[in-house]
Amino acid sequence: MERLIDPRAFREVLGAFASGITVVAAVGEDGRPAGLASASYHTTAHDPPQVLLCGGR
Repeated sequence: MERLIDPRAFREVLGAFASGITVVAAVGEDGRPAGLASASYHTTAHDPPQVLLCGGR
């Protein structure tokens, strides 16, 4: 299985992240944009890379 995210780069990005509100944006399968503001952000694993986002509502 090919790695899409470099583990070292993942750690560097997470290490530089300041706490606070996080905005998450993506494009759905239908091509429409979607997003949310997260009140909490936490790294749950480095291999495979995973994060936990907790929305306010």
